[in-house]
Amino acid sequence: MTNVGYNYSCDCGLTKSKGENMPFVPIKIKVPTLKELLLTQLEDQIILGNLKIGEKLPSEREMSQQFSTSKTAVHDAICELERKGFVEVVPRKGVYIADYLRTGTIETFYSLLRFNGGKLDENMTKSIVNLREYIELPSIEHAIRNLAGEKCQALDDILQRGKQAHASGNPHELAECLFEFTREMCIQSENLITPMLFNAFKPLTIPFWEESLRRNGIDYGMRVLEEYYDAVQNQDVERAKRVVGSDLNNFLS
Repeated sequence: MTNVGYNYSCDCGLTKSKGENMPFVPIKIKVPTLKELLLTQLEDQIILGNLKIGEKLPSEREMSQQFSTSKTAVHDAICELERKGFVEVVPRKGVYIADYLRTGTIETFYSLLRFNGGKLDENMTKSIVNLREYIELPSIEHAIRNLAGEKCQALDDILQRGKQAHASGNPHELAECLFEFTREMCIQSENLITPMLFNAFKPLTIPFWEESLRRNGIDYGMRVLEEYYDAVQNQDVERAKRVVGSDLNNFLS
């Protein structure tokens, strides 16, 4: 499994000299709201299958009593579930469990990821890689055709930042550059939707590349970026596709 969960740390910027007492620095702790707690419980029950597709939920009044919370918290949780595609609200009839595979959004996927402890299982990983193939590979041909061998300042700038990240041994920054290079190719393809769609997966794709750099070394990431850039500059569509395809397959190994 690939872990793309969020790491929390506290850097208070304080240093302690020998014999010096450190001042107490309070740490802000985010306490989940009643709506968030209820939302998580309901999402988990739907994902587990304990709440079946087509099953009607109790009224907001009944749920507020069952969960010992306010009707406002219940209403807000239901609205969020509807937004994520977990439920369908039918006017004057009630709230029904929806088939989130048919009604869900990228937010639904993030809920599934949370349920899985922030880890991508094999099916999730394959799904993301396949989606990236659908987005990235066609974009390469269109982008190279539109660039027609002309220099692209945005790609040049990303490559230079990648070299700086590589020289300083900064895998996170290099992962950002790999993401931005791929997104720029989507932009150069002149498809309005693909860059936005790619942006939606940034919280997932950046950790993908970071994990790849951890396993294969930072030199590997720099080599991918340079070979991709070189193929684009030489208008070599097939080579560019091979570079990207090989990198995507690497995520599955």
